[in-house]
Amino acid sequence: MDSIIPILATVMVLLAAGVTSGLARKSLQNRVPDQPNARSSHRNPVPRGGGIGFIPVVLVALILLAVLVPEYAILPAFAAGIVGAIAVAAVSFADDLRPLSGRVRFAVQAAAVALVLVFWPGGTILGPDIPVVLDRLVVGFAWLWFINLFNFMDGIDGIAASEAGVISAGIVAVAVGGSALTILPAVPAAIVGAGAIAFLTVNWPPAKVFMGDIGSITLGFLLGWLLLAVADAGYLAAAAILPLVFVLDATATLVLRILRGERPGEAHRDHAYQLAVDRGVPHAVVTSAVIVTGLGLIAIAVWSIAAPLPAIVAGATLSAGLVLALRFGLPPFQRRAGAGGETARRSR
Repeated sequence: MDSIIPILATVMVLLAAGVTSGLARKSLQNRVPDQPNARSSHRNPVPRGGGIGFIPVVLVALILLAVLVPEYAILPAFAAGIVGAIAVAAVSFADDLRPLSGRVRFAVQAAAVALVLVFWPGGTILGPDIPVVLDRLVVGFAWLWFINLFNFMDGIDGIAASEAGVISAGIVAVAVGGSALTILPAVPAAIVGAGAIAFLTVNWPPAKVFMGDIGSITLGFLLGWLLLAVADAGYLAAAAILPLVFVLDATATLVLRILRGERPGEAHRDHAYQLAVDRGVPHAVVTSAVIVTGLGLIAIAVWSIAAPLPAIVAGATLSAGLVLALRFGLPPFQRRAGAGGETARRSR
């Protein structure tokens, strides 16, 4: 592949998605309001479904890669990934417009994941000693969890788009540092990251539009797909390290709710980042902390190419430190003077 193609593709997606995100904000202004409720971090109605502004741009760019670039055109799993992402995006946007049954949404996600894994190249992803059937089952379950946890973590201004940009940049960085990874997941990752970063022009605190399920669910699907490609190339540690902040917060929150006897699917505000906002910590501060931690995880993921186990320990320690600080109000996330749940929600 000509080295100029990835750069041009990334710049074009960044510019196009920036324009279409602004147009989506105006189009959705009075059509799909997200009304505040008990689990919201905002007080006034804000339009949702803004992912319709950048997700189609990302998908069109991926389709052009599949059609025009031989390295991608010959990969059935790449085509399957695009088809799966389109299906997930379509159902998610329909859910943004009018809530659908959870079973319908999950069935489409599971079918999209299964489609990609059926066409995945031979061999196991998690390790050579694992039976292929077991490997695919574990990978499929983990991917579905990642899709939904990414949606759960989209609860304050800018956090999901920022995390998508960081993970995408991390995949590119690992591709540059790892000779076996080459460009195959790196260019799609740059495209996905460019789309997410462009959306921040309307989603950075205070958000003017929320990305909705079409944004968060589709990003979860695409990023999970690309992280699997990183793992399949022999960099399992890097693939595990890059999304650790979201994975640890969402998984710890789920486990704690189950231990307390609460229904896992019930709406709540128990995530560490939400607790910090409820203490009066501004959205921009929490989101910025996630970005800074993510940049640290990128460096650790690149280090994992040479030292996987120490890097995993370092990445888990860094991520857990942020999650614990957010959850328990450690510096700089202490309760702000005069802050409360309702006061905290005014910043969004």
